[in-house]
Amino acid sequence: MKVLVTAEGDTAQASVCGRLARAPYFLIYDTQTEQWTSYANPYQQEHGMGSRFAQFAAQKGVQVVLGAAPGPNAKAALDTLGIKFALATGVSAQEALSQYLATHA
Repeated sequence: MKVLVTAEGDTAQASVCGRLARAPYFLIYDTQTEQWTSYANPYQQEHGMGSRFAQFAAQKGVQVVLGAAPGPNAKAALDTLGIKFALATGVSAQEALSQYLATHA
């Protein structure tokens, strides 16, 4: 499974970002390889980011997104693409992932 965490920085120790689709970084954790991959958000300043964010996640094979509450466009796009969402705030990307896996694995 691949889990995308929206983050303020490019490592698993970075804080989860308070803005979902406009986060500076998207960190993807692959539970099979146990590896993180970091992507600078290429769409951070564009309009219509919610649907682009969901498409980015789908293209990377993400099944779950962890981060701040999505706006209506991002929520609709994630739902349409079958990508689950879980709220994560006030913790590092690693902590958000650990909390999610502890309750959903």
